[in-house]
Amino acid sequence: MRYHAKSLRTLVPVLLCHFVQCQKDPLNDFCRRFSHRTAVMNNKLYIDGGYVNWNPLSDNPENYTNEWLIYSDLETELRDIGMPKQFIVDTKQPPSLAGGNLWVDEINNMFYAFGGYFTSETPKPFETWVFDGVQNTWSNVTTQGDEVAYIAHGMSAVAPDAGIGYHLGGYQDETTDSKWSGPRRYVSEMVTFDMVTRQYSSLPGPDTLGRGEGNMLFIPASFAGLLIYFGGVSQDLQNNQVQHASMEEIWIYDIDLKKWYMQKATGDIPDNRSRFCSGITWADDKTSYNLYMYGGIDPDFQTPGFDDVYVLTMPAFVWIKMWPQADPGLNPHHSLTCNIINGTQMMVIGGYFPNTSVCDVPDVYGQHNVDLGMIEESGVLWEKFNHSNPPYRVPPRVVEVVGGTERGNANVTSPEGNITYDKYLFEKAYRVPQRYATVPWQPSTNSSVGTAGQNSGSSLKSSTLVGAIIGSVVGGVIIGVAGYYLMAFLRRRRAKSTAVGHVITASPEEPPHELGEDGARAEKMGSEICNELGREKDAQELAANPVELPSEIPIVRMRTITREIRN
Repeated sequence: MRYHAKSLRTLVPVLLCHFVQCQKDPLNDFCRRFSHRTAVMNNKLYIDGGYVNWNPLSDNPENYTNEWLIYSDLETELRDIGMPKQFIVDTKQPPSLAGGNLWVDEINNMFYAFGGYFTSETPKPFETWVFDGVQNTWSNVTTQGDEVAYIAHGMSAVAPDAGIGYHLGGYQDETTDSKWSGPRRYVSEMVTFDMVTRQYSSLPGPDTLGRGEGNMLFIPASFAGLLIYFGGVSQDLQNNQVQHASMEEIWIYDIDLKKWYMQKATGDIPDNRSRFCSGITWADDKTSYNLYMYGGIDPDFQTPGFDDVYVLTMPAFVWIKMWPQADPGLNPHHSLTCNIINGTQMMVIGGYFPNTSVCDVPDVYGQHNVDLGMIEESGVLWEKFNHSNPPYRVPPRVVEVVGGTERGNANVTSPEGNITYDKYLFEKAYRVPQRYATVPWQPSTNSSVGTAGQNSGSSLKSSTLVGAIIGSVVGGVIIGVAGYYLMAFLRRRRAKSTAVGHVITASPEEPPHELGEDGARAEKMGSEICNELGREKDAQELAANPVELPSEIPIVRMRTITREIRN
């Protein structure tokens, strides 16, 4: 009897959590999200995995696994709010992981899921999952090459023209491998994935240290492109000691030469941090590549985190603090994502807020937007999203450092002091690889992309459009010729005036489920004070006695109580 009573005491909270998760709508009940992964493809910003909190947070303090694939339609906006609409993709999901990444294959309208840890279930053997943006379906695909495993919180980037994904470092522990024993261990190698041949390879990292929780970005410089890696933590694999990586040290990987360089940066060096997000854009003439970094957590846990924006301008390798100028920011958060849209705006999605229990602007679903060329002029960070935003302008503070104009012509094109990389690295002309679609396009067999709502407004890539246009032209010619002979035949036979064949009608598609707009709460934009977390004025500042989501709060996914937030 005691055994059964104990079992019931354990089972009841699990069943209650299962009931709560099943009853919640990932759009209308949204409060927060974090440790997710994002990708931009076909004018859609996809959000997968990670955790969600339900609204109101006071009644739903648990962290739930996000089991839905959601996308922001970058061609539509919520009325009177100026942020993209969101929709649910109605498809069977792969394992829902946190701390992973997505590699986009734009030419084939697909993205691949790589890395992450299992939030609430026993880790499964490694699989490669791909999402087809035309069919709106996930599938598990066969791969070749080196054996790989699940790795969490590594640094990821894609060489889009070559169709190659890169993943440096990350950690392994009992949440990534069911057979793991011992302490968490960061890896030092870099995994590559050829999205054309679907082949994995392993390359050396910068050195023998394990690395993770930083960022890595691709820029179209030098013959085959460069990878820029910075921040996070490193681990001595001899004694397992973990330490923060200096934000002064910027690692450069020459894809063509397969060679690493480390360059010291100068200027307003940011505080060391991990689990931040970043994106990169550049001047018209590529005389300056400007990396924008936002947020993050203090690896030493001396502060609650960061709410600031820095720019690393290259090849001058100078850090510039862009926002805020007078204080460290009022809403520090981490485990968020950044995506550059058309080189001019940066969409910041979600994050974990340790100092407040206010929901993250639930009526725009935790979406925030930065106009990369307007931070100083507007005086605020967050702006309305504009899908037809004008071309990128180099901010005045960056122009002050590198010279030139808002369109380029920078005259500071090398670091101050010692140059550790090939001095011609940024001067070599980038060679765009010739690549074509390798996956035949087929019409979608799905009748809908989501549940009832407005049409998603998805846009096709150029390769898909070309195929559709050619098919339309050829089909039109065939129909015209057939019609000519048919009319001649009818005239000769003087047949009855009856319909020939059948008119084929397609049942209307059931449009996707749009995020609700009822009671929409606008995030203050432009010259107004931007309230990042919600309607309440005091949500912009930390309360005298802030409410923190404790690390011991159970993370819940369906029937299984899971581990603490710090993974």
